[in-house]
Amino acid sequence: MKKLLVLSMVLISSLTFAQFQEGLSVKPSARKTESSTFGLGKIEVDYGSPKKKGRKLFGELVPYGKIWRVGANKATSLEMNTSFYVGEQKISAGKYALFLIPEESGDWKLILNKNAEQWGAYGYDKELNVLETTVKAESVKEEVEALDIRFHELVDGKGRLQIVWGKTQVNLDMSVKLTEQFDAKFADIMNATPEADKWAAYAQSAEFLLNQEYKLAEALEYAITSANLMEALSDEAKAKLGYYRGYVNFTLARAYAANGDKENAKKMIMKVQEDNGEGTYYGYERNVPVVDALLKEVE
Repeated sequence: MKKLLVLSMVLISSLTFAQFQEGLSVKPSARKTESSTFGLGKIEVDYGSPKKKGRKLFGELVPYGKIWRVGANKATSLEMNTSFYVGEQKISAGKYALFLIPEESGDWKLILNKNAEQWGAYGYDKELNVLETTVKAESVKEEVEALDIRFHELVDGKGRLQIVWGKTQVNLDMSVKLTEQFDAKFADIMNATPEADKWAAYAQSAEFLLNQEYKLAEALEYAITSANLMEALSDEAKAKLGYYRGYVNFTLARAYAANGDKENAKKMIMKVQEDNGEGTYYGYERNVPVVDALLKEVE
């Protein structure tokens, strides 16, 4: 009888747990992901987001002077698909565990560690650190109940990782070198681009180099290749690319001008101006002064 009772309880227990459904229970520490473009790359932060629930955070729940996983459960990770910089220190592309050491007064320490898959900070090994830097802990007016990590992409390859919980905020300033990213990614992007779309990839590459004033001879090479590839398209395909015809030709004009070839630049600008119907590059009001200004420069 006792055996039957135990067996029944096991069966009921198994049935009950088997019927639990994802999404029907509130997790004390939700797993969250923050992702963003960063220049020509991508950054992603994965973290467990515990709630304050009326507790005193720093100095009690999170002790001062000790390594903290910056969240709950599995260690918080930061992943970047190109190299990036913290100050002058270059960090290779990869996935890293992110830790903080809070302090009662003065700057905190932020750490990136090669072991991105560890649970909490229990397996933390200082020898695997790739970055140790100081960050300032600041007070915020509005209390944040659940730990929140955000990445803000700024201008010129700059970005800021923001960690806030309770009324405490920590910022990590980061940067990428756009030209370095371009050199690392160009070949892979071209190889992955379908032949029918390569005209666009070459035009975008030329435009990027021109905007960065970098490798101007290569910019001209890519712009010429783009124009030739577009010209090789069928008349039907070209007819559907009205706006982009002008974009490709104007990019080529810019590339000629940047390389000192004013005559060819002028020819391409006039070609853009002649193609001025509705839905064309030069027919778009915003582009008219830009095209006209370049013509004045090369005349």
